[in-house]
Amino acid sequence: MTLGRYGVVPEEGAKPLIRLADLDTLSEPSGTYFDKIKPNGKEGRQATDLQLARDLWNHTSALVGLLASH
Repeated sequence: MTLGRYGVVPEEGAKPLIRLADLDTLSEPSGTYFDKIKPNGKEGRQATDLQLARDLWNHTSALVGLLASH
């Protein structure tokens, strides 16, 4: 039950992204996952589920009319 709450308002959710985009340089390589402003933050279990990622890709590909990868 969410009690009417579904996370944060867009302005709050955008703050870390705006802060990261505003930095002149980052010490982390491109593609690094950030949890708020912390590099290599904790990832959710589903984020590392390779079978789930494949299934999602294949389902989405089918929905938009692309060939699924093997």
